[in-house]
Amino acid sequence: MKSKLCIAIVVLPMFASAQVASPPAFEVASVRPSQVSAVRDKKASYFRYTPQGVEAGGFDLLGIIGRAYEIPVARISIRDARLRNVLDATYDLNAKAEQVASTDQLRWMLQTLLVERFKLTLHHESRKTSVYRLVLAKRGPRLPKPVAGDGKPLANRLRQGGFSFDHFTMAQFCQRLTAELGQPVLDATGIGGAYTFDLIVDVIPRRQQAGVNADFSSSTIFTDIQEQLGLQLVADKAPIRYLIVDHVERPSEN
Repeated sequence: MKSKLCIAIVVLPMFASAQVASPPAFEVASVRPSQVSAVRDKKASYFRYTPQGVEAGGFDLLGIIGRAYEIPVARISIRDARLRNVLDATYDLNAKAEQVASTDQLRWMLQTLLVERFKLTLHHESRKTSVYRLVLAKRGPRLPKPVAGDGKPLANRLRQGGFSFDHFTMAQFCQRLTAELGQPVLDATGIGGAYTFDLIVDVIPRRQQAGVNADFSSSTIFTDIQEQLGLQLVADKAPIRYLIVDHVERPSEN
């Protein structure tokens, strides 16, 4: 009996401390309504992670949520249409952590900020939807030798006639394609490592022109990827994670 009592005394405090652990949060954070419209003045809108925080200007709340949960805005839905005005509003955000943090840690802190300042509540759903899988073409990949690094992109430049990718993994390349096609692109190449390469594209499909089931089969980006990189985009269906916003409010004062 004594040994059982001793175990209970040790376990219960550990369990209790785990229950009250606070979520990661920024040390200081300022959130203010912006005078910039993300729709009318996209060039003036920005969002970036710094070594110790997050900075955004004229960035819509829907986009901030997408960055915090690392999910394209096309896969964020709302139950109540009355929330649309709140999600479309733009904000200037400046938040700093107590010390240098990884991007993943900053995302968690940003999620905490959204809950505290915007009273955000949400849940995830899995839906089977149209996707593209990036696979190897019949003749194999035509990529340069892998570059040193751990897959942290140094740059992704849109230039006249196409794109330049610097230190990109295939998974990160798929994320960029997802943004361009407006439809999920899944990495099924089996290729590891990071690469620096160019992709010359005659016609670049734009995200704002794409619906969830948009068909870009006539776009040159498909043949360009196959001919230049030895990879291929294949249409398929797969379960994809969606984020559902249940409730959100305009931010509390700083």
